[in-house]
Amino acid sequence: MRNRVFEPIEVIILLIVIVVVIGVIYNRYNLFERVANINVAEMDRRNLILANKLFYVKNGRFPNDLGELEKSGGLVINSTPIVSKKTFFKNGTIYDPFGNPYQYDSKTGTVYFSKKSMEIITQK
Repeated sequence: MRNRVFEPIEVIILLIVIVVVIGVIYNRYNLFERVANINVAEMDRRNLILANKLFYVKNGRFPNDLGELEKSGGLVINSTPIVSKKTFFKNGTIYDPFGNPYQYDSKTGTVYFSKKSMEIITQK
């Protein structure tokens, strides 16, 4: 009985199949991560709006900026943060999971996505 050795073409075909499978899995993972970030960003935006309304009820006005909301403790309820870990704070500004700051209207207490985030959310 002779030892079977793989021909070079068989090895190349096997490597091509592995690369294609990895590429498909990678693309599906990126799509899944993008959809998850969109859902987290929308949930956090809604929670920030609710936190602004709660601040309004307590203080009779909306906070001047989202940094004031953070400093007042309005982003924590019963020692539980109301925004996800993907949302982060830097220099009094709250950033969405895409790394762009949320836009805030202090007259209405409404929180909006930045133009860059909206482009990410609406792209197909």
